[in-house]
Amino acid sequence: MVALLALGFQAWLPSVLPQDADERAVAEVLAREAQAGDVVLLHPWWTERARLFLPEGLSVTAYLGDEGDALVEHPRIWVLSQPALPRTPADAFARGFLPGRTPLGPDRRFGPLVLRLYRNGRARPVRFVASEALPTASAAVELPGGGRVECLREGAGFRCPGGARVEASWHEVLYRPSRCLFVIPPGGPGAVDVTFEAVPSSAAVRLEAAIVWEHAWKHGSHLTPLHAEVADADTGAGLASVTVPPGREGFVAAEAPGGTRRLRLRVQSDNAHEREACILLRALDAEKAAAP
Repeated sequence: MVALLALGFQAWLPSVLPQDADERAVAEVLAREAQAGDVVLLHPWWTERARLFLPEGLSVTAYLGDEGDALVEHPRIWVLSQPALPRTPADAFARGFLPGRTPLGPDRRFGPLVLRLYRNGRARPVRFVASEALPTASAAVELPGGGRVECLREGAGFRCPGGARVEASWHEVLYRPSRCLFVIPPGGPGAVDVTFEAVPSSAAVRLEAAIVWEHAWKHGSHLTPLHAEVADADTGAGLASVTVPPGREGFVAAEAPGGTRRLRLRVQSDNAHEREACILLRALDAEKAAAP
C-alpha cells in the first residue's frame, strides 16, 4: 500500500510543480513590467526555486509569516504563488496579506504558477534608515563609574569599551531576514548611544527592536529586558521607546512624529549576555498608495 501511495505521489508531482519554461515566462513578464521599488512575494514561502529565474535586482521576500509583513519600502507587490501545492491555505494568507492591498489586474497563469500585482497601501516613503546611515554616525557608551566614552570605528561599525558593539548587518528575527543595527549593550545601567546627523524631515520616526538568534525565546531568570529609546539629540527629549522582555520573539515597535534633524539611539540591558539586539530605526512619511 505504501509503495502504491509513493508511486501515486510521484505521478502527481509534475502536475503541480512548474517547469523551467513556466519560470522563464514569469521572469519575462517581471523584466518587462516591474518598476523600481517593486517586490516579489513567494507563496508558499518555501518555493525558493523561483529565485533562480527572477530578474536580477528585483527584491524578493520569502519567509514563514511573510504575508503579514507591511513591506513599507515597496509600493507594489507581485505575488507569485503555487496554489495547487499541499498545505497552502489561501484563507490564512488572505487574512494576513490583503488588508491595505488592492489588486492591479487579474491573475496571470504560467502552468501551476499564478502571478498577480497588488498596490501596497501599507507602503510609506522611507526618508532615513539608520543601518544605512551608520558610516556617518558617531557612537559612545556610558559605563558605570566610567562616564561617557567614545567608541572606536571599526569598518562600517563601532567597537566600544565594556564589550559593547554596533554594526549594520543581516539578522533573522522570527524568520524574517532584516538588515538592521546589530547592537550589544555594555551591561548594567550603562548603555550604547548612537547619534545620527542630518536626518531628513519626515512625518514619523519608527523604532523597532528585537533579540536575535535563539536568545529571543529564552525565559531564564538571569535574563533582563532590553530597552531601546530614540531621542532628539539636540534637546534630549525622548521621542519613542520600546522594551523587549525575555521570551518575546519578533520586533517590538513604537512610532512618534518626525521632524527632528539629529537623532540619538540608546540601547541598554542590565545583563547584556544573550541580549544581542536587532534595531530598525527609520524616518517615514505618511502612507501613500502606489500608482498603477
